Amino acid sequence: MDMENITPEMLREMAEKMERGDGDVLDFELAKPKPYVRHVDVDGVSIDIDMRRVKDYRAMSLIAKVEAGDSFAAIALFDFLLGDQRESAIEQLSDDDGFCDAERFVAFCAKLLDAVGAKN
Repeated sequence: MDMENITPEMLREMAEKMERGDGDVLDFELAKPKPYVRHVDVDGVSIDIDMRRVKDYRAMSLIAKVEAGDSFAAIALFDFLLGDQRESAIEQLSDDDGFCDAERFVAFCAKLLDAVGAKN
């Protein structure tokens, strides 16, 4: 098992299996990295992006809306791209008082698109 490729989701699944007593926790098809998941570190946020989402029609449609000037489409785009990691990213980008500055989040999202090769 290659410990460097274990994601937070994999660790959570392992912990849940242990709590339920479901089989051998180290029986790992989990440890095999999914070929469509790209791990990136952006602005101190470590995140796994499902590249299928980046190439999904819904993402392309939202990108087109953003490029056409619909700034609210960007919210839906990043909710879609980040999926269940959105709250974690927001938390990591938040200040000590728990507030996530919108400009900081937008800058993070732009860098995220660059990091996964989705921005042209």
